[in-house]
Amino acid sequence: MATKYFYRLAALSLVIALFTGANLGAQAITPAIVTKPMTLISNLDSGASAQGLLVKKELIYLFGTSAGADNSDGYVQSISPTGEIQWTLPLDTGGDDIATAGSLDSFGNIWVAGSSVLNPSVGEPVSSDPSSALNPDSITLTPKIPLRSDLKLVTIWLISPQGNLLATYSTNVGRAVLARAITVTNTTVSIVGIASTTLGNSGFLIQGTRKGSFSKILLIGKSGTEINSITKRGANLVLLGGSSETLFGKARAAERDAILLSFTLSGKFLSIIRSSDAGSSRTWQSGTPTILVGGDAITGAKSEAVVTKYSAKFTPIWTTRYPSAGVALTLDTLASAQIFFSSIGPVTGVKYWNPAKAQLLSLIFDKKGLLTGAFSVKGATSPIAVGFSRELGAVLLSRGQAGVSVFRTLTM
Repeated sequence: MATKYFYRLAALSLVIALFTGANLGAQAITPAIVTKPMTLISNLDSGASAQGLLVKKELIYLFGTSAGADNSDGYVQSISPTGEIQWTLPLDTGGDDIATAGSLDSFGNIWVAGSSVLNPSVGEPVSSDPSSALNPDSITLTPKIPLRSDLKLVTIWLISPQGNLLATYSTNVGRAVLARAITVTNTTVSIVGIASTTLGNSGFLIQGTRKGSFSKILLIGKSGTEINSITKRGANLVLLGGSSETLFGKARAAERDAILLSFTLSGKFLSIIRSSDAGSSRTWQSGTPTILVGGDAITGAKSEAVVTKYSAKFTPIWTTRYPSAGVALTLDTLASAQIFFSSIGPVTGVKYWNPAKAQLLSLIFDKKGLLTGAFSVKGATSPIAVGFSRELGAVLLSRGQAGVSVFRTLTM
């Protein structure tokens, strides 16, 4: 009996040893994630304030605002994957203009949205950077409204892939506005952003046709709301931002909640999801068609970049947070997901990463939210905008020691 017991115990020990050994072996052969460097495309002209980028195959389009002696104009510019300027187009309605959001349509045309002065003959001091104040540490800031009380026109410019201006449309919304994002379908143009109110600022949604016929502006909130991103998901629109007030009957849960709103393509409200971190201040800044959303959370002295992946029914699938000096921007890629943020501490799973000061870091995740890769960006501290194509990989517009620069993940 004792002999049988001995053999059973030995067999059980062998099974445990083999099982444990297999696990140890798998862990041993799993390579540690070490950051790879992104490739510098270009350090941009300091006289032009780039606000965003768009990527189509090997084409990179930059848009923003340039300040002249008398007024400011928007611009859009095409650069090659090696940084050569291919063409530059001023965006001007006759007075001051700022260009702050952009999108591509299915034909490869470029749509840029911004704001213009209501009365070009009476202007206020020109600001070449409409999205932030003086910012020596290159930390991402939330825009403050009102920026210019005379920027009451929402303007969109339609540009061909070759850099030809095809159309300019404007509508007076009767208040100072900052366009933050634009999305275009075959029939509809939808613009979101921040609008000034008598009590503070609200988010807004305004829609138009491709021929420039605008609907009435829809204000979201009255005193403490911003909408920073819009994306199309199936037959609906997804709006992302932050709010410190009750919206559509749903009260705030914290000091400031990150908000996700769903609308029909015709602008009818469907639903709202608010974050619920007690004592925190949160905002969503970016989102993708697969509902990978990024933003920030500030709780006391702690600042984090936050990323959440939602299902098609807007149920959270996974969430990740990292110590950060700003927000996280998100990107859909072939690997599933990529994020960019201003890292200020070590990241679990990334070997040798422990920056002494804010440094831009990009992380890649699979469909289950598991970390699979990482990129460092030399000299960059915070992301401005991101794009992706199979030909170039992830393309990044960032602020850093050299000013504003463009990087990519794939080498040529």
